[in-house]
Amino acid sequence: MWIVVGILFLVVGITILSGHFAFSITPAPSTDAPASLGTAYSDIYFINYNDELLHGWWMQHPDASAESPLPTIILLHGWNRNCQRMIPYIKHLSMFPMNILCIEGRGHGENRKNNFITQVGFAHDILSAINWLVLQPGVQVEQIGVLGHSLGAAAAIYAGSLDKRIRFIIADASYAHPLTIIRNFLRGYHIPYLPLGWMLIQYIQLRLWLSLDRIAPENVICDLTQPVLLIHGDQDTIVPARDSQRLLTNANNNIDLWIARSANHSDTPDHPEFRAVLQGFFRTHLKFSDPLSLSIARPENTSATSDNPTTFN
Repeated sequence: MWIVVGILFLVVGITILSGHFAFSITPAPSTDAPASLGTAYSDIYFINYNDELLHGWWMQHPDASAESPLPTIILLHGWNRNCQRMIPYIKHLSMFPMNILCIEGRGHGENRKNNFITQVGFAHDILSAINWLVLQPGVQVEQIGVLGHSLGAAAAIYAGSLDKRIRFIIADASYAHPLTIIRNFLRGYHIPYLPLGWMLIQYIQLRLWLSLDRIAPENVICDLTQPVLLIHGDQDTIVPARDSQRLLTNANNNIDLWIARSANHSDTPDHPEFRAVLQGFFRTHLKFSDPLSLSIARPENTSATSDNPTTFN
């Protein structure tokens, strides 16, 4: 009997250690900044729900003021990235009349190491960033949105289901269910699913006090009532584009999907139609005119199909 108990404790211990190893990284600060684009910014810090100090870049639009507040978009990167990863998005977004807050999720960038980084934690970091934002002059609190990439995209969808202060969402390369990502992640570290992988997933759910089904983007997206733009590269080798198709299938009619032709997981902002897609979404849902009077044509095909699923209602 004691041998069985000892083996059980050993397996549990290995499971916990495996989780800390697999779901933490060594934070790496950005080596580039929005200044390289000619965009003025300031480093800001805010406290999240775990009393951790998180870092971000604040880019207030020059026309924004307490008397004339503007919409604001929060940017959040994916796994093992930092604010620098979002510079290609900032390049496009800085052309629109909005403020930009790019944040680094817990355990990333300039933040201290965190041994339990999850989609739920990232979502809570978004909500903490909103708490900081609503106190800033020049922020139109009724028009705060989130743009996330990969893990940041899944977190944005989950955060939007928790807090209706998020009025619009842009999710680039979101996965449909974290279980698939976790299993692929464990496979990359040669951690067998049975018994360690299965026990690790139970450990994650116990720590979260939530099931993975409960937080899966494909399951919570039907709770969203705000406008959502899903973006995915059709050549994505990390999170396949079919994941966004699964999200669209489960969503209400407030969800749009754009498939970027020949784009992989991290290069959709380089697509020649990317800014036009953003413009169409903002024009419809934020009533923006052309950014800085630039004339940008929208993509010709706008039907929400697997051939070219882009729609703006």
